[in-house]
Amino acid sequence: MYPIQTGNPFMVQQSVTGTGVFDGTEYGRMKGQVPNGNPNAVVRLSARLYGQAANAYTIRFMDMGAGVLVPATTVSQSGPAITVTLRRDPVGGILATANEVADAINRAPTGLAAIGGGTGNGVVSAYPTTLVNNVAVGVDPALRGPNANQYLWYLPVNDKGGYFYFEQQEALTVRQFQGTFTVPGGTQTVTVWRVNLNSALEPVTAEAIPVFVWDQLTSARPDISVSDVGILLLPQQALYVTTSGGGLPGVVRFDVRKDASYPYAR
Repeated sequence: MYPIQTGNPFMVQQSVTGTGVFDGTEYGRMKGQVPNGNPNAVVRLSARLYGQAANAYTIRFMDMGAGVLVPATTVSQSGPAITVTLRRDPVGGILATANEVADAINRAPTGLAAIGGGTGNGVVSAYPTTLVNNVAVGVDPALRGPNANQYLWYLPVNDKGGYFYFEQQEALTVRQFQGTFTVPGGTQTVTVWRVNLNSALEPVTAEAIPVFVWDQLTSARPDISVSDVGILLLPQQALYVTTSGGGLPGVVRFDVRKDASYPYAR
């Protein structure tokens, strides 16, 4: 969804209203899972790109049946339909684990990213064709500007937000950060975290580190604007924004650009 051309700047903005707050929650990405009675055999799935188009994806775990040897788990796609053919023994049955299935999905040229649940060592089961979006649906942002490079996420009233992933496959830099918040009273804090993502593009919260902390937010000074930030984001890294006092609503935006040679292409 977001621009991939080197040197092309774009802006991503989230607006949170009502009882919604900035607490690092993701919005707009299609997510699903293939369930299993064994939590270590569940496979969690995420769209690689934001937007409604990913809602059309279906997935099937196919068992070729008794007497058939399938030496490796493979993935094929026809339009939005994705089929995972499970590794199996002719006599012993399915051998494919959740980790193995997730790895096959991640190596295939599909629009999905995956990870095994729990240890991921549980053996999966055959599963009929189903829509992937059984956890969260993809949503399109509003576009603005003559080059349509302002991506505006107007979250539903009372929904939480604050998670910013820019779909980068190469390093990009965050150039500016701005925010304005509804501060009910007292002095509040806004924190921007840089976080690593797992293979399903989920944040690894234990590996989140603050890159910006502003602890002087008040009702009289509810705004923040920081230019020439220069934060480097690698593939499978994201930012998320949290606010104190039980969380605050408001508007947050980041301006980013994919540079040819960080940090020298400034």
